[in-house]
Amino acid sequence: MGSGTGLELGPMYFASSEKRLFCNASTGTMHRYVTKPFRRQIFDNVHNLSHPSVKATLKHIATRFHWKYINKDCGLWCKNCNQCQRSKVTLHTKSAAGNFPLPSARFS
Repeated sequence: MGSGTGLELGPMYFASSEKRLFCNASTGTMHRYVTKPFRRQIFDNVHNLSHPSVKATLKHIATRFHWKYINKDCGLWCKNCNQCQRSKVTLHTKSAAGNFPLPSARFS
């Protein structure tokens, strides 16, 4: 299949199933091509194991799977992960000074 993208998608057949699985063989190693309905599910299964960083999640997924805009999708999904955001420690932020009412007289 040539579409000018550099992908070499080819079907693979397994003895345990009659269904075919498309893989990208352009890099020398087989990366399974993932269609849109399954991309988020694969991300969730990999990322929810330990909630690693964007870079670590992407590396883990990209070694096994391939789809268009994989970097963009994984980055966006990691940044929107509530558990990851809640566990971040942010020491460099400071709260704004509050407005407190002043007493009318000292020690009254």
